[in-house]
Amino acid sequence: MKKSLIVVLLIFSMLLCGCTSCNPFGPGDPDPDGSTIIEPESNESSEATESKAESQASQESSKGERDTDRLGGKAGNGVVQGSGGKGESSSKAESSSAAESSKASESSKTAESSKSEESSKAEESSKEESSKSSSGPTDSQAAAYAKAQEYLTNGTGYCEADILDLLENTHGFSHSDSVWGIEQNDPDWGEQAATRGANLLNLGPYSEAMMVDDLMFCGFSEAQAKYGAANCGADWTEQARLYAQYLLNKGTYSYVFLGNKMFEDGFDSVDISTALDEFPTDTWNAEAVEYAISILSEVSYGDGSTWSDFVSKIETVGFSYYEAVYGADNCGFDWNLHNAYNYLNDHITSPSELSDWLYYDLSLTKTEIENILNTLKYDDSGVWTLEAQEYAYYLQGSVITVTDMVNTLMGLGFDQTTAEWAAMNYGGFTSQENCTYEAQKLVSIASYTRDKLIDVLVSYGYSVEDAKAAADAVGLKGEPKG
Repeated sequence: MKKSLIVVLLIFSMLLCGCTSCNPFGPGDPDPDGSTIIEPESNESSEATESKAESQASQESSKGERDTDRLGGKAGNGVVQGSGGKGESSSKAESSSAAESSKASESSKTAESSKSEESSKAEESSKEESSKSSSGPTDSQAAAYAKAQEYLTNGTGYCEADILDLLENTHGFSHSDSVWGIEQNDPDWGEQAATRGANLLNLGPYSEAMMVDDLMFCGFSEAQAKYGAANCGADWTEQARLYAQYLLNKGTYSYVFLGNKMFEDGFDSVDISTALDEFPTDTWNAEAVEYAISILSEVSYGDGSTWSDFVSKIETVGFSYYEAVYGADNCGFDWNLHNAYNYLNDHITSPSELSDWLYYDLSLTKTEIENILNTLKYDDSGVWTLEAQEYAYYLQGSVITVTDMVNTLMGLGFDQTTAEWAAMNYGGFTSQENCTYEAQKLVSIASYTRDKLIDVLVSYGYSVEDAKAAADAVGLKGEPKG
């Protein structure tokens, strides 16, 4: 009997160990490596599980006690002593424990699967939001993009620096948003330079080199500017013609000097020749006249310069000899009068002598000579008065009386007033001789008594003694002395 009881106890003990070895931590406990995680679905579920476990434990304890009492044995070291009836109970407990373990495992897998799905969805959602945040523009970026596009397509032709400045300083975008907006438009700066170049052509003529310089000044790189100049649609030969006309309107140029200027400004020599040859020949004659007028301040009547000197000055700026002659002859300067003044400055001469020189030496017509003599007659400097004065000095000693001096000067072409003034002031005669000449003139045109003549002569500034002597000389003698 004891042996049988021992055998039953051993079998029961082995059964308990077997159940424990399947899940040594008991149903619902985590694996030691943490691979299985069972999260309670709710507090109520947890409490229900605990209550169920306690109830089961209580039932098993009660059952164990009943079995023990029924078998008449006592528990020792956690092992219930009993007979084969206890094996049936143990088998039920094992089955119950296995079912609970299976349920817990399924619950753990379900929870783990649910958590994995939720985690995966959350991760995908996070990735989508992150992707949207990294690739999608902000409102300010989108606005900067639209404004940059507006400038790039309005036909003005902006460089990158211009658009960046407009976005930042005119429209208030940040630097980073402005840069982003420009870059997203992916502009072709060469084409922008070409558009700007086409607009520059509307402002005036350009050479290709001038266009490149202006585009670089506008902020384009050298490569962009060269592309823009080459693709702006310009006909450089036509631009050369327009530029030549532009320079002629602004200043005075000979064919040679205009060509040199255009070459310096970047035009091709072939384009220059083609453009300048389109202008009529009269163009360069007219330019020579303009240049001659511009240097008239360098010459004045009687300064000793010559017509040939003036022509040479015009030639120095590229005009041909014939163009220079045309310019000198048509600039409004009277070279014949100028030559007459030069002759008067170099010679003591009279109107008659000057007339002969102009006729025989310069081959002037009588009309031209007459015009010159009239001009000199009314010259403010008193040309003929000075010449008569010099002639009167020259004739001193060879002419006896004032009357003879006056007649001689008048014979040389001086008018009577000038001749009389020169004779009486520079002919070397005494005041008495001059007074006598005045008396002769007076009595030749009117009747005078002696006293009346003396009074008139005195009024001219002569002394009473000279007046009386003059009256005697003309035959109005006074009463003989007692």
